[in-house]
Amino acid sequence: MPSLVGSEMCIRDRLVKGFEQDSGGIIAAVTGPNVEYPGESLFGRAVNAIYSSVIGGKWSEQSQSIFNQKPRYVKSAAGCNVAYRRKYFDEVGVFNENLITAEDSEINFRLTERGYKIYFNPSAIVYHRRPQNHKSFRNKARKYAEGKVQLFRIHQYGIKAWHLFPPFYMSLLALLAFGSIFRMELLYSFLFFFGLYILIVLCSTLVAVIRHKEFRFLYLLPIMFIEGHLWWSIGFFKKTFVGWR
Repeated sequence: MPSLVGSEMCIRDRLVKGFEQDSGGIIAAVTGPNVEYPGESLFGRAVNAIYSSVIGGKWSEQSQSIFNQKPRYVKSAAGCNVAYRRKYFDEVGVFNENLITAEDSEINFRLTERGYKIYFNPSAIVYHRRPQNHKSFRNKARKYAEGKVQLFRIHQYGIKAWHLFPPFYMSLLALLAFGSIFRMELLYSFLFFFGLYILIVLCSTLVAVIRHKEFRFLYLLPIMFIEGHLWWSIGFFKKTFVGWR
């Protein structure tokens, strides 16, 4: 227990140290990377490989805070590793608890919109548990999508073109599959787009296997890529068409 407390104190001190970069009173928050635990399970490491892949979210601001280790100003910060100056809550308000997953992104947006900065200190590292099974991984993908839609409804912010790709591609496949019942040429279109998708998934899996030097990803990642895209799409459409809650 003492070693854990000491570790927490070290992280806190490193976050606080980031505020020393503030010469003009503009740094409202300091964040750092969250990384997988030493000795993480195979599934947890597979989740990390997904998050660091191009088709799994590497482009997102949150993932950049995990894998980009350069000290810099960032647009957002994961709530599991961030310190805020208390006085800014009086100005912009506290976390929006109506949001499913994007409460950290939402308050960070309010801060940066007012001209304040979020500083990334790469030495302020926390270990963050990844999903440990398929069910929790699917649920996390769905909830992330729902939170993104909620965030966009409030601020017209947070959804980029790449967020739309999985739901619309999955919709295209579903429509082509249904249409192929009535028109044979649509079956060929379905097979083409489905084959293209599987090829991209397999290529991304191979890249991850080589990068992480883990051959067991060969049978795990293809399923997880498809799960992540499908459940992200479900969450996106659910919150888009069902409503706020």
